[in-house]
Amino acid sequence: MTHDAWRLHLTNQTLQRVDILPGSPALLAVWSRADRVAYYDLESGNRVDGARLMFPRESDRASLEWQNFVDSLHGPNGTPLPYVRVGHVSIYSMLDRKTRVYRIGDQVIRQQGATETALSLPPGLAVIQPSRTSGKVYALGGDGRLYIDDDFPLPTGLKPSPHYMLAVGSSGECLFASDGWHIVALDHKGLTRSTLDLSYLSSQLVCSPQGKYLAMQDVETGVVRVFDGATLRQLYQRFAIDLVAAARRLQLLEDLPPVTAALGTMTIDDEGVLAFAMSGSVCVTHVTRMSKIPAPSAPLSSS
Repeated sequence: MTHDAWRLHLTNQTLQRVDILPGSPALLAVWSRADRVAYYDLESGNRVDGARLMFPRESDRASLEWQNFVDSLHGPNGTPLPYVRVGHVSIYSMLDRKTRVYRIGDQVIRQQGATETALSLPPGLAVIQPSRTSGKVYALGGDGRLYIDDDFPLPTGLKPSPHYMLAVGSSGECLFASDGWHIVALDHKGLTRSTLDLSYLSSQLVCSPQGKYLAMQDVETGVVRVFDGATLRQLYQRFAIDLVAAARRLQLLEDLPPVTAALGTMTIDDEGVLAFAMSGSVCVTHVTRMSKIPAPSAPLSSS
């Protein structure tokens, strides 16, 4: 993708989710409602297609109606939709289009082909996030501990918080957990690689598929900050509203979101393409359009 940027106002309601779907062409999936998704060319912003999902009437996941429904959960380029919610059922689809993870209340179930396995995870999980390659489930409990499938919980060092967030690379090789005030980078075994203390409350923690970039929003200022996933060093930052204002508008008459609008949902890829929603608008931009943070100077050696 080139380093062009575009923006589009879609609705007067808050957009629910945006997902980058790699493929040919690369697409942006924009969810205006739980059952309504539109697809846009990631580079040009041209609308490619849209769908209103017809949720199955049967809740039996072994039924033909349910199987046909989950088999349809992919973009026009064939890439599975990462997350779909059907009533009280959350569906996470893996890249192989054969493996899925369901979260139904406190139940977490992995389906591989026709075989379902219920995972022995505790009730009250704060967040779950499967690896899109392996289907392995990573989750944060209400106490901030990390669960990997059925294994014993691992400490993360996170503080008690109502703001737990978890970002997992597609392969599951890199994980990032946060309580809003701290970030912990972990490997696929849940061992801590590095930590970062923040001086602000963060939200919308996301990482790129291979973990090259980590992005979040500073809640108080509305600044989007991008970090190196390997070192947790901050690389770029810019006010979200400034990124929207600087992007090429695709509509002749289009107002900017209110300055006070919160960034609602965000995603980033390993090429540095950043997409996010503010109120009813969506913006696709690139990290090179943000302010670069200089690398810290090396200390002078004493002679």
